[in-house]
Amino acid sequence: MSHTISASNVSTQSNFTVVELTPGVYVRTSIPAANHAALRAGFAGYTVNPRWTVTKLRAWKKGRQWRDALARQEMVVRPSDSMLVFAAQPGADPSQSSDTDKPVQPSSGNWFTRKRMAIASPFA
Repeated sequence: MSHTISASNVSTQSNFTVVELTPGVYVRTSIPAANHAALRAGFAGYTVNPRWTVTKLRAWKKGRQWRDALARQEMVVRPSDSMLVFAAQPGADPSQSSDTDKPVQPSSGNWFTRKRMAIASPFA
């Protein structure tokens, strides 16, 4: 008995989701939802939690790398949709910051909600 795999059974797309790193700053990532809090913590500059799993540690490290890239202006917040993107992408302009007149969308209500407003002010 042989089993063949047709092209319709194979998915080549990754499951990308949009994550709010700080109020008004979003990023598209394939990091699982269970690790989004660690991703936000890394982007915010918090220290590593020693109880985290390897996947949460990797998400934290990615968040820290994005924060450093934003500080070095290798990444920017795209004004049209407040997405964090590489500065070389079309539509990204390092001289412009995110729109300050744009209303902040409500968050999902996680543990990071209380800290975000203090962190968001340098990015506004």
